[in-house]
Amino acid sequence: KALSENYPGGRIAFIARMNEKAKELHLLDTQFADETGLDDDGNFTTARDLTRLASESMGNPTLSRIVSIKTIEVWDESGTISHVLNNLNKLLGIGGINGVKTGTTKGAGEVLIASATRDGHTIISVVLGSQDRFSDSRQLIDWAFAQYQFVPPDLLSTSLQ
Repeated sequence: KALSENYPGGRIAFIARMNEKAKELHLLDTQFADETGLDDDGNFTTARDLTRLASESMGNPTLSRIVSIKTIEVWDESGTISHVLNNLNKLLGIGGINGVKTGTTKGAGEVLIASATRDGHTIISVVLGSQDRFSDSRQLIDWAFAQYQFVPPDLLSTSLQ
């Protein structure tokens, strides 16, 4: 909320820019009516759009590093006040899971957008409306890695000819 209040043009301009960015990222089934993205009749998205957003976010080295941190201690500028921040993603570090975002609202239920990398291949899963987002996500990721064979791009293009 602080970002939107200090954005040039204020809150309304910030929300408009959020919706513009969603379109730029091809999030075709996403719309923001407020800056929080929480339960509101005008806010909506899909698992597909959240997957695209997570993929884009994980491509940013700074964001990728931040969402993979389990615990960190941060200090004020003077170095006298510290706070320990704990990531709510209980799966970090298990089975190659390296991010991305947890959430819970009354309307969405338990949510986990998870990224996992194994043997140089990355899968992103999105679980919405869960009763146990961590178990559901872990099962989905394990299933995806077990069911799919990764084919190098050069082999894929020759097999299609």
